[in-house]
Amino acid sequence: MPRCSIGDDMRGGEVIEELRHHDRDVRRWAIAGLQRLVAQEDPEALATVMMCTRDADALVRERACGVLSMAPKASSVSSDALAACLNDEDEAVRVAAAIPLFLRDDLRGDQVLRDLGPVGEDSPYFAEFHSVWYHDRALDPAE
Repeated sequence: MPRCSIGDDMRGGEVIEELRHHDRDVRRWAIAGLQRLVAQEDPEALATVMMCTRDADALVRERACGVLSMAPKASSVSSDALAACLNDEDEAVRVAAAIPLFLRDDLRGDQVLRDLGPVGEDSPYFAEFHSVWYHDRALDPAE
């Protein structure tokens, strides 16, 4: 994996080692540690998190999508990486990619959100959908 930039609260070498760890929870926490750098559009951090969208574990891929959503809305690199996750085998990963795309007014994830049907309080996506429901752009029904 590429080395990430070293932030004030990170030790780059340790983060890279944690991303290779056998325990998925360690990998998830390591990805979360890159949020600030991704939000600052650090190219090495973005590349590292984008690689994590191909992790063998769905929870790691889902976390990577969440961290990519922290990149500025104008970041085409992160939007394209999120769009690449829309065909993931795991529904939660697809939704984790589709919601930030929707919030960026990027239509590529809309069909994933439509395919969920009504999202009620019993849905695992209920909390995440709050931002969709209150976004300026409405999720149009399928045509």
